[in-house]
Amino acid sequence: MGKAARTPQDELTVLQDIVQLMTQAGSFRMQIPRVLQTLCNQLDAGRAIFFEIAPTTSRSTQLTFQRIVEVPRIGEAIEREIPRQLLRKPMEQNMLEQWMARLALVRIGDTHADTWAISALAGDEEVVRQLKAERFSQAVIQALEIDFGAFLLFPLIREGMPSGLLFFLSTPSKVWGTKAVSLARSGAQLLTHFLAQQYQENQRLLRDQFLIAETIPAAHTTKQEQQPLALIEEQKLHALITSTIPDFIFLVDIEQGKALFANTNIFLGYDIVNSENPLDIFTSKIHPDDQTEAIGSFLYKLRDAEDGEIIHSEYRMQHADGHWVWVNERAKVFGRFPDGVVKQYISVIQDITIQKEASLHVEKSEARYRNFVTYSNEGIYYVNCGDPIPTYLPAEEQAARFLEHAYLQECNETLVSMFGYPDNPTLTGVKIRYLDNVGSLVSRNDFFDELTNSDYKITNFETVKVEKTGTLSFFMNQAVGIIERDHLVGIWGVQRDITAKRLAEKALRDSELRLTSIVQDARLGVWEWQTAEQNIHINQVGLELLEIKETPSSIPLDEFIGWIADEDRTVLETALAKHVINNTDNFQVDIRMTATAGRTPRWLQFHGRLVERGTDGTPLRYSGTILNIHELKIAELLLREGEALLGAVLDAIPDTKLRVDIEGRVLSVYGAATEQTHAMLALPGILGKNLKDLFLVFIAKGLIFNAQKAISSGKLQTFEFLDSRDGVGRYYEARFNRINEREAIIILRDISPIKLFEKELNEQINKYDLKNRQLEKYIESNLQLENFAYVASHDLREPIRTMRSFGQFLDRRIGKTLDEDSRVYLDFIISSADRMNHLIEDLLTYSKVNTEPMTREAIDGQKLLSEVVNSLNTRISETHAEVVMEDIPATIYGSPSRMQQVFQNLIANAIKFHREGVPPRVVVSSSESPTHWAFSIADNGIGIPAEFFEQIFVIFKKLHNHEAYSGTGIGLALVKRIIAQHGGDIWLESKEGEGTTFFFTVLK
Repeated sequence: MGKAARTPQDELTVLQDIVQLMTQAGSFRMQIPRVLQTLCNQLDAGRAIFFEIAPTTSRSTQLTFQRIVEVPRIGEAIEREIPRQLLRKPMEQNMLEQWMARLALVRIGDTHADTWAISALAGDEEVVRQLKAERFSQAVIQALEIDFGAFLLFPLIREGMPSGLLFFLSTPSKVWGTKAVSLARSGAQLLTHFLAQQYQENQRLLRDQFLIAETIPAAHTTKQEQQPLALIEEQKLHALITSTIPDFIFLVDIEQGKALFANTNIFLGYDIVNSENPLDIFTSKIHPDDQTEAIGSFLYKLRDAEDGEIIHSEYRMQHADGHWVWVNERAKVFGRFPDGVVKQYISVIQDITIQKEASLHVEKSEARYRNFVTYSNEGIYYVNCGDPIPTYLPAEEQAARFLEHAYLQECNETLVSMFGYPDNPTLTGVKIRYLDNVGSLVSRNDFFDELTNSDYKITNFETVKVEKTGTLSFFMNQAVGIIERDHLVGIWGVQRDITAKRLAEKALRDSELRLTSIVQDARLGVWEWQTAEQNIHINQVGLELLEIKETPSSIPLDEFIGWIADEDRTVLETALAKHVINNTDNFQVDIRMTATAGRTPRWLQFHGRLVERGTDGTPLRYSGTILNIHELKIAELLLREGEALLGAVLDAIPDTKLRVDIEGRVLSVYGAATEQTHAMLALPGILGKNLKDLFLVFIAKGLIFNAQKAISSGKLQTFEFLDSRDGVGRYYEARFNRINEREAIIILRDISPIKLFEKELNEQINKYDLKNRQLEKYIESNLQLENFAYVASHDLREPIRTMRSFGQFLDRRIGKTLDEDSRVYLDFIISSADRMNHLIEDLLTYSKVNTEPMTREAIDGQKLLSEVVNSLNTRISETHAEVVMEDIPATIYGSPSRMQQVFQNLIANAIKFHREGVPPRVVVSSSESPTHWAFSIADNGIGIPAEFFEQIFVIFKKLHNHEAYSGTGIGLALVKRIIAQHGGDIWLESKEGEGTTFFFTVLK
């Protein structure tokens, strides 16, 4: 039930349930569909097909097919017409045996008919193929229009007498296990037992009471009765015939076992005059479900009938062409034996099929009722007790059984919405004990007490549901239990959402002033119509919504209706009529109105309800609200237009879209298949053809293979192929996606231009490959330049160091004796040497990072940052800076010295580039991803213009002169290089005058 996984029961439990079903009803035949559905569920079969067979009255070895019933796993049973192949002539029992033998069915035990046990054939793929190919079964399968991939077959045979054939079918190919076959066989044996019992009872009645009596007691036979009919008897016959319906008329003599008179030679297509045994027509052609009525009940009523009393019976008989005919049999006793036992009776049989077909109108009425249920504003449901509950049990035990087995079998969409479920399939089949906080009456703990205490009928019972937001929803419930033979089998219920009503009642308790304020603030129009006055009263807000100025609130009805757009007047009239007739709580319509000539009507939503009726039920007063929905309605209409546009665009896409089944047959064609430039995809009559008929063999195999793979895996598949039948050759891409377990969608696209582009692209790649080799030579020369920079920086340091040392020496020796200009020159030499030295040192560091190998090791992140901060203590003290650490990882992996350079450069820059008069504040934090550590260093400094975000990482690139901020312009280039070596990236976010945040990542 529902979408829950099926849990197979043990065989004994299932068989006990079947026996209970068969015995609890007045006729076991009423329960055959439920029994077969139970077995289908346990076997995981899609459906069962029951062929009912009976021997003819004249020859027990001669068989007739009486009926064919198809029982789906879920849904109503379907009675199928018997194929003409089975009606042409009776089938001999040995023919049935030979057919089963051809399908590898074997007898169990010896070969005597009375020991013939039920056999079973589990259909694997080969046996299924054999069954479908065998001439007799192929004709039946085609006539019934059925298909299957696996089956179980049981001939129903008891004491050598065939009762029928029972098939269990599965669409997908499968193999049933030993336990499943055993359970199905036991179920078939039970069905055979009940069928045999009914057949034997009918035969007993016919033998004891009807035409096929073997002997008639001598005491019943008199000389007078053996003589021809007297004139008075003939007159009596004519009188009876005249007083009954002149259809099929028979005078039946029970003693002689034949009809003494018949007004026709052909009855339901059968020749009763030339028939070998006419009695077969009146016994074996009666519908199996009606045999109890047509034979048993009829004979008992005839036995107990008074002279002149007409007895009636309605049942179905099988016409010679196979269809079922409803007949009404009326009979009177015509003659008796001296002891009063019925000897002769006259029977008039009337064909009432046409009258019975009139019942289709009732079915249409039921369909209209079902439509009403589906679209009703009230939640309507049916709870199946699962296992019928005896009403004589104590209330506690009834409640326990209900809670254990009951489930929601049927409900409308309104109830689904009330319960808060997404759709109907997710709710139907759910057991009652799993329904929680849905406001349902049947899910309450005290529900069954209320039901049993009120004689299985509950009216006006209020329930409450707590919404996720904490608000309450109120429902009014009605429920009635369905009692059949002292068993509760189900519950019909109606649930009405009265939340709005409760809220309205609460609102009525508020003061009029507050209500007026709310209406005014919400821009809600209020209207009232008293039918006797033929005027409509509208509040000021409503008048404004109607764009009416300086107009009294009382408006004549005719004038008001004239403001409604012509095409919307019937909408309002229909809604009012339904509201009055159905006595609904309220009504709602969307209509266009304008009170000003020449103005475009505006969309307004009218809510209303009938608040007062006269003593005779006529409407007296309506009231309601008016809401401006113009913009919302226009948006809705535009959305519909957009959906239509989307459909048109889909059809305009030049791809061919084919819906195919698992064998490759084209079921549907979407879009512009006829607009394809290639004739292969524009073939007329492509619908219904197989892909093998449309493509070359190897292409068709590839398409079908990928379609089947998409169906089985549920994953998108792609397939490219070349078709060169036109002599040019075109490339196609096919994309496959699953629709359901037997169908897929294929989208075919001509990708010839893409393939040509790929060819040109490959040529370009070859060109770029040549250039790449040239670039490699350039990179090699660049590495040589890096080595040169490393060597040059070493060689440059010595003369710079010498110049700096001698400059300092001169400063100590003669610095005090120099004039002001000479002093400036000397300071310039020394400072320039210092800057040059710093530049060479930074360049040397950058060269080492690029040339020296790096070894990654575990680094204590918190310790590393503490050392960096300690090294910057002097600068921190001078600027009164604050450095904050947040979520620093305990361990990171990398080069300790190089990672120290990264943090030191970034934190030092954050302190250096601070705003004048604002102490620097630097926040260092980190976060974690599956592969990297991410760090951020944020400051409150001067910020960086967005156009320089990339330039600052270029070596020797500085944004400020040396006098403003010292530095060589190598630091950030060095940082970026080190982070790249650690498998990460660096970027920044900044606002001028507010601060900068550098982000970078390193591999874990």
